[in-house]
Amino acid sequence: MIGGGGNPVLQMVPLGIVLLLQNYDIEKLGYLVHLRVLYGVVQFCCLGLLIYVRLKINDMQDDGAKVQVPATIQMGVEVKPAMEMTTKEYDNSKWFEQMQQCVIGCLVLTYIHVHWGPTTPLAFQTVTAPIQLLEAPLVKIHALGKPAYGSLKRPFPPPSLFGLPQLPQAEPAPALT
Repeated sequence: MIGGGGNPVLQMVPLGIVLLLQNYDIEKLGYLVHLRVLYGVVQFCCLGLLIYVRLKINDMQDDGAKVQVPATIQMGVEVKPAMEMTTKEYDNSKWFEQMQQCVIGCLVLTYIHVHWGPTTPLAFQTVTAPIQLLEAPLVKIHALGKPAYGSLKRPFPPPSLFGLPQLPQAEPAPALT
């Protein structure tokens, strides 16, 4: 998730935040309000960037190119069948997933912080949310203007657990007769 094959320095930033917060207590130092405001500003900026990406997707010319989207399989169960979409439809579907992840993550973390009060996840998310967003293929293509080939070729590779490389899919065994 974080970095996803991008800059290795960016992958070390979250670890640095956690180590820093183990040595310094934000609340005792009087920076809790500052952290909360910074978290809100960062989340607002992330949402603004996603809205900008949506506007860029909507301005895309539909060239009729089709994207073969493979089935989504989670824990061995097909949760979404394979389908064919236009580039614009595919980008819109991926944008919706990205926006949903951003909003739900923000709401859940806000609830956890208000209810139980931990500051480390708040600081962690303040730093990692923009990193994850800037590493997202849609942001790279539509906001940063990178061409959609190589690792940005559609369909995008599915995100893996903890940003680790995906294991190759095993070939099904031949049927015994």
